[in-house]
Amino acid sequence: AKEWNNHTLIYLGVESEEELIREYQHMTNNGLICEMFSEPDIGNQYTSFATYAEPKYMENKKLL
Repeated sequence: AKEWNNHTLIYLGVESEEELIREYQHMTNNGLICEMFSEPDIGNQYTSFATYAEPKYMENKKLL
């Protein structure tokens, strides 16, 4: 496993699970390794994903 040495988290805001999935697919289609997370207590709905990305992938995104 890789060691975390960045100390930076970026939160991307989305309006729906569908938008979250589109953002996830955009990242993975561009060759980024992402891990999607779901919540069993709300029907396994996707709620977030994590990735390591260059700053260019965050341009024009709705950040929180």
